[in-house]
Amino acid sequence: MTKLMFYFIVIGLAVSSQIYSQCEVLNPNIAGTYTGNCKKGLAHGKGIAKGIDTYEGQFMKGVTHGSGIYIWANGDKYNGEWKKGLQSGFGEFISATSSKDSKKGIWKNGQFIKAQQHEKLYEVENTVNIKSVACRKIAEGDRIYIRFKNPTGNGSGISNLKMVGSGGFEVTELSNAGFESANFPFSVDLSFYAPSVLSKIGYEVKCKIKIYEPGTWEVVVNY
Repeated sequence: MTKLMFYFIVIGLAVSSQIYSQCEVLNPNIAGTYTGNCKKGLAHGKGIAKGIDTYEGQFMKGVTHGSGIYIWANGDKYNGEWKKGLQSGFGEFISATSSKDSKKGIWKNGQFIKAQQHEKLYEVENTVNIKSVACRKIAEGDRIYIRFKNPTGNGSGISNLKMVGSGGFEVTELSNAGFESANFPFSVDLSFYAPSVLSKIGYEVKCKIKIYEPGTWEVVVNY
């Protein structure tokens, strides 16, 4: 290695060290050392901050914002979403001393709002000729109501309706399709043929719906 190359490496390390030292974390309990992305002198982007406590995740304008893991000095841990320095969104708090104090669900402004086992209440997958699927919890219970809609009406004219659910009792009448006594998390594979002026049998419509939270749900399939 030439002396000139060594000189540039040393200068680069010095500049890098200076940049990191000037990158400020505004959460007081993790404002010790910081390694990560910066913007205008503040932690911004992905980084690791260590002080009394430790945080690894996303920052914005110097504070925890986005997704990240925060570990307190006593061993308690929070893994989830942050907003402007506080727990906000879906996340899990794990107590180091008592499982009874652990919480998983929705947070807002640093406060636990409600228990929820999954980040999303429902998911829609494997769609074919689907415009949208809307799922709405309308009451407590264990019933799934499935409605079919198209731009011209309420889904009349569909044929070969097939519903393969993960549990419960299937109701296949078009006007009252769905499942009773559903077990959660619940999933259903839907398929049917919609009328088409180009084909006698119509065109195939398919999707898979997963619902995580127990209740009575209304599902509207727009095709």
